[in-house]
Amino acid sequence: AFNSTNLTHLPPEFMENVEIYVGSDAVIYGDNASGALINFQEMRYNTKKPYTRLWFQQAAFEYVAADAIFSQNFEKNWNLTLGVRAMAHDGNYNNSWLESWNVRANLRWNPSDRSSISFSQNFVNQGSGSNGGVSEVDLSSSTAGELDIFDRLTANPIFANMNERVFRYDATLSGSLFLAGDSASSVTGSVYFSNFMWDDRLDEP
Repeated sequence: AFNSTNLTHLPPEFMENVEIYVGSDAVIYGDNASGALINFQEMRYNTKKPYTRLWFQQAAFEYVAADAIFSQNFEKNWNLTLGVRAMAHDGNYNNSWLESWNVRANLRWNPSDRSSISFSQNFVNQGSGSNGGVSEVDLSSSTAGELDIFDRLTANPIFANMNERVFRYDATLSGSLFLAGDSASSVTGSVYFSNFMWDDRLDEP
């Protein structure tokens, strides 16, 4: 029923570069890709001392969000990167709430200057109120009348009790090896696992 990748489940702080292929390149590199392929390259930290970064946001309607990153080389040629993100919002209209958090990790080993092996994982828990938009007519009243859809106090949500939540876990084991002094001759490979559960329900009022 869900069977799609929501880009909000992939934090940009976990990526160093994004490649977009179209046409024949997408078909060749993406196996079953029909017209476009997006390749997310993982962030590569390489620091002896601990690296940390934190951003925080706060806005109207009880919106609060934060993201934290920690990275350090704990052994020679070994790096561990951890990250966590949380977002919460009551929403402008009824049943337009959002609650989302994600935990990510990346473990990388560089056996030599020309080789790299990494294991990355990303877990997402995202819930939201699916109000389906708001109606200009108050259908709950016996004397249905026109409402102002731009008034957050009187706007009538179409689905006042429809909520959904997605649990998703992604893990990727990747390896690369340069056979020469440049990237003209190389070997790369990856094993990918993904599992998600989509809960879409109409709660009792």
